Amino acid sequence: MLKKFNSNQTNFTMKRFFIMLAICVLQTMLFAQKPSLCDTIVLKNDKTILANIAKTTDLKIFYHKCGDTGGNERTLNKSFVKEIRTFQGAKKETSEVVLPSASDTTQLWHIQIIDGNDYFGPIISQNSDKVVIRTKSLGEIGIPKYQIKVFEPVKKEQIVNGDYWYNSPHNTRHFWSPNGYGLRRGEGYYQNTWVLLNQVTYGFTDNFSIGVGMIPTFLFGASGFPFWVTPKFSLPLQKDLVNLGVGVMYINAVGLGLENEGGAGVTYGVLTLGPRDRNMTLGLGYGFAGGDWAKSPTLTLSGMLRATKKFSFLTENYLFSIEGERSGIISVGGRYGGKNIAVDFGLFAPLISGEDFFFALPWLGLNVPFGKHR
Repeated sequence: MLKKFNSNQTNFTMKRFFIMLAICVLQTMLFAQKPSLCDTIVLKNDKTILANIAKTTDLKIFYHKCGDTGGNERTLNKSFVKEIRTFQGAKKETSEVVLPSASDTTQLWHIQIIDGNDYFGPIISQNSDKVVIRTKSLGEIGIPKYQIKVFEPVKKEQIVNGDYWYNSPHNTRHFWSPNGYGLRRGEGYYQNTWVLLNQVTYGFTDNFSIGVGMIPTFLFGASGFPFWVTPKFSLPLQKDLVNLGVGVMYINAVGLGLENEGGAGVTYGVLTLGPRDRNMTLGLGYGFAGGDWAKSPTLTLSGMLRATKKFSFLTENYLFSIEGERSGIISVGGRYGGKNIAVDFGLFAPLISGEDFFFALPWLGLNVPFGKHR
């Protein structure tokens, strides 16, 4: 039995601690996302120039000193430049500034400009100021080079039935459980399940992310609310094919008299086999509560299969022990949405040893990515 702890002073301290923790995490995410209004030119001697780039040609960069767009325009030979980092987040080696030759019409390319619009197709022609790409729906479009934020060749697996499939920002988790892939630095998402469960997750590096979640029970008259913290490390064992993830989910409550019980949660490891949008994940976790550990592990088997540009099948299944009896949860459903928002829906059914009845509970969730997904 959990002992209730009703000290108002402790409750106030825990509330203040969690509020400060949430503020620190949110501030870190906001400042990590906030771009500088200056472009960065990195020279081959590793020195940097903060600038507002006006335009680039195949041989030169035309720029103003950062914050002095009304001043004299300066020029710099590209032969001295190692890379250019635009304030929108683009990063280009100078060898990539020169686009492919007009005769190369077999390679397909993805171009994203600074306002977020995407274009896909072969490069038809180029000059010192712009590149012309032939798109399937709009025909030939001329794009000024200084507006290009992302310029990359399209991989064969991204072309499905003649259409370009963008990289989904929703592929680091299934319904709820994580897989071996991690958020990259600057990527994040907000997840809501059945209105009550709320979580924000952010990638601080390409290998480490942390999520903070809560159930706002105080909106229904409760004196506090439960919360959880979910740090996760991910390690690519074979790029885009085999990924390992390890982490913990720690759960506690503020203002409900449970602060001194030590909390509860689960430590886990997951191994994902397959690319980001078509994979199977095997997992093993050990639960803990009040300083005690579970006597047996929880096993998971989950999967994701992207069937169309905007729809993926999902399944998430658990096998665990309750008082020595093996039990489990099975699920099936899907995720529908684009780069800016996605909806999860499905059915979860418990499997209880010795019980011959069957029922399933619906799942409904909302996912909103933010940050620099790529």
